[in-house]
Amino acid sequence: MRLQLDRVRELLLAAQKSQEAADYAAAQRHLAQAAEYMLEAARLSPPPFDRSRLVAARQILAQAQAMERLARFQKRQPLAMSTAEESSLPWLVQEKPDVRFDDVAGLEDVKEQIRLKLIYPFNHPEQAQRYGIRSGGGILLYGPPGTGKTLIARATAGELDAHFFEAKPSDLIIKWVGESEQNVHRLFEACL
Repeated sequence: MRLQLDRVRELLLAAQKSQEAADYAAAQRHLAQAAEYMLEAARLSPPPFDRSRLVAARQILAQAQAMERLARFQKRQPLAMSTAEESSLPWLVQEKPDVRFDDVAGLEDVKEQIRLKLIYPFNHPEQAQRYGIRSGGGILLYGPPGTGKTLIARATAGELDAHFFEAKPSDLIIKWVGESEQNVHRLFEACL
């Protein structure tokens, strides 16, 4: 059992070094191996320790899954990001969509609201100011999966010739205190 715990410690240190070097695939492999060794240590442990080691194995496995997601996002190539931004935001991918409103079937009332509240004020700021319409703001799109929310958001970015950032809450929220807030802050900084 001591051998397994020592191996877990070594693998966790290797995973930390890989994560600091932004090699998320290697970090994921180290964490997955550490979880296996921790499960073996839990199996060999007496009753009061077996449960705590099982919980630790689950936590390590959750970290391995997070590293796997980061490794998948790292494979995608972001547009025009500096190396400092790229290393601090491996999950953030920006693109300039080539989708326009003409490519979206239906949703005419939604497209018209987006045109009135976002596109026209940005494309014609002097007329918007003359009529007292402020540019910016936002529109909340809601509904079940597959109803075109992301497509209409991409088309809006395409109409404005703007970059489109796709970030899911699971990408932003991290269990360590303050990291989630920093990720949201970095996302908004990258948008500017």
